[in-house]
Amino acid sequence: MKTICPKCNSEIEVNLGRLAGSVTSEAKAKSSRENGKKGGRPKKKKPEQPA
Repeated sequence: MKTICPKCNSEIEVNLGRLAGSVTSEAKAKSSRENGKKGGRPKKKKPEQPA
């Protein structure tokens, strides 16, 4: 999707930031695999509800 830049009135690609943010490096992938072997992200604790 293209949009117009409010400062310079040129067309810009809106999805560029989304694509750049989704890049995964090899080091990041490796650390994620290691963390998965340890059990991954801890589960959220549910708040106790009064009876």
